[in-house]
Order: sequence, then C-alpha cells, then structure tokens
Amino acid sequence: MKIIGTKTEVVLSAIRNCNDNISFDELKEGTGLDIDELSTTIGMLVMEKRILIRLNHSVENVYAYKSSGDALYERFMDLLFLHRGKKRSVYITPKYLCAVVKKRVEKPRQNG
Repeated sequence: MKIIGTKTEVVLSAIRNCNDNISFDELKEGTGLDIDELSTTIGMLVMEKRILIRLNHSVENVYAYKSSGDALYERFMDLLFLHRGKKRSVYITPKYLCAVVKKRVEKPRQNG
C-alpha cells in the first residue's frame, strides 16, 4: 500500500474512518505502515494528546457488553484524563453521575 500524506495524517484518517474502535493490527493494515512506524506515530499522537488509547482487558471469547452506566463511567474517566486540570461544564446531573460512578466502582471485578 502506498502511503499518501504524512504518517500522522494517515493514522488519524484511519482512526476517523473506523467505528469507534480499531485494533493495532487493523490500524497497521489500514495505514500500510510497518510496526515501528505505526508505534512511533501512535506514541507521538498520544504525547500530543491528539488520541487516547484504551486497552482491552477482556478475556478471549467473552462478550464485551457494557451497560449504559458502564459506558458512561468509562467515557467520564476518559474525559477526566483528557481534560485534567481544565474546568469543564457537566451536561448530566451530578446526582446521576455520582450514582453511576458509585455503582461502577462497587461492582466486583471478574477474574478471567
């Protein structure tokens, strides 16, 4: 595959074209970059806070269903990471957010 544009542009374009989640292998295949080029480019984008990487800790052959509360909690944690030290408005009620976080934190972790 011929790489058109900078490596950064190619990686960001591939990420934009995916449906929310993309694996490293899919990104490697979609960009045509080798593992070193892709790793370096991803590392630079993370350091520049242009992308956020989420690791998938689920065990193989486990259905990765998430309740809306779990998804909201994870999104909230992502936003805390991305905007730490900055003041932002909250568009959900503090009471609801507190209930979701409390429920999520108190949920026992499943061991594979």
